[in-house]
Amino acid sequence: MRQIVDYSEISKLVTTHMKKGVLTNNFMRPEEYRAEISAGTLYAHKYNGGLLLLRKREGRHLLTFYINDREVLPDIELPPDTVTGIPQKPASAGEAVAYWTRFGMSPLGDYIRLVREAGSVLVSEESTVHIASESDFDGIHALLHDCFDLRTGCLPSAAELRDDIKCGMVLCIKDNGIGGVLRFGEFSGRAEILHLAVREDLRGRRVGHALVGAFIARYNEKKCTVWMREGYAPALKIYTTAGFSPDGMRSTLLGYE
Repeated sequence: MRQIVDYSEISKLVTTHMKKGVLTNNFMRPEEYRAEISAGTLYAHKYNGGLLLLRKREGRHLLTFYINDREVLPDIELPPDTVTGIPQKPASAGEAVAYWTRFGMSPLGDYIRLVREAGSVLVSEESTVHIASESDFDGIHALLHDCFDLRTGCLPSAAELRDDIKCGMVLCIKDNGIGGVLRFGEFSGRAEILHLAVREDLRGRRVGHALVGAFIARYNEKKCTVWMREGYAPALKIYTTAGFSPDGMRSTLLGYE
């Protein structure tokens, strides 16, 4: 893998591999590439069958790809903590899963996407929910790491989390420290819940409902989305109560041991 240090380099590589019939799970925006380059976390590898992009994170590496030839496997050994997510709605998704299974990756979990349409019936906003401040960073960081696996939880880096807090993209509930967290983002006219975490001793006390309600109150006039692990009933109940429903989009997370 070669570290990418210039945006023009990655732009040229990606453009070269964007061909008809290509298999890809890469939807990064120019500003995301630039942020990765600035942080020194973006790597690329070109091989006869396509292009691999690797982003370094705490406890894992995130793999995205362009596969131009399904018969040619990568000629490189990936780090053992590499994970990749493959959307399941496109007809080619099964091909991508089969490709990486042949390479040696294994399923780590299935995820579904839920959507709440703009202008749905508004749920009540809870006054106990606050926009997180910089002083809340340590508690928020600790709760996210307690509730999500480093490898599969797509957790933000410390720098990303600090930026999200600074930009007002993190909601929290305080109860002898940080009791609940909702991290979100804005993407092309929609808002997406990225992480929802509730401290173990507060579960069953509608903390998650309160956080999602506050998020909806802020974005009721926009389409809202969230990805959740399939079969996790507590989260599904919170989201469906707030007006979310599955839209048929699925994703399989694969890992390289």
